[in-house]
Amino acid sequence: MGDDATTDLALVSAAQAGDADAFGVLVTRQAPALLRLVARALGTMDDAEDVVQETFLQAHAALRTFRGEASLGTWLGRIALRRCQERWAKERRRDEIAEARRVDLLWENPDYTVDPVAVAEAAERRCVLEGALARLPAPLRLAVLLHDAEGLPIGEVAALTAAPLGTAKSRVRRGRAMLVTALAEAGIERASGVGRLWRGEEVG
Repeated sequence: MGDDATTDLALVSAAQAGDADAFGVLVTRQAPALLRLVARALGTMDDAEDVVQETFLQAHAALRTFRGEASLGTWLGRIALRRCQERWAKERRRDEIAEARRVDLLWENPDYTVDPVAVAEAAERRCVLEGALARLPAPLRLAVLLHDAEGLPIGEVAALTAAPLGTAKSRVRRGRAMLVTALAEAGIERASGVGRLWRGEEVG
């Protein structure tokens, strides 16, 4: 089963029939590319390795549902992306809790003070950006986040979202335009940490 000439589809068929060695070959073949994808999305290799392991466990359990309508790599990538999204949501919740605790500790110091104008302006910028992202249609929001925030090439964005390449490019452009418009209308030209969302860079 280790012959490189054996196609992924043949190996999947064998694995679906209960051949554990065939699935092992698939893991060996697909793991490097999947690990690179997830590491780019999550930013840390440790987390990426965990997600890849979870992905293969889920894929093995769901292997009978694979019909070959997309490549095996794309099918695995979609499973991994859903895992990444779950982690992003958990991280956001942890960050919110940590930030609330940090603020509580600051205000426990009776000498602590802030510039209320600066605080209000920062909060306004954050709210405008988060609100603009939340109002984007889901396909546009996901395309912008994957391409501009997570740094994935547009080809991978297209594959992971099951969209034609031209559609994926269009979604990124439209999403950027809607964000730029929302920020401009709020009188905000730039905001820290947003990266390339409104720089007008070529989608690629």
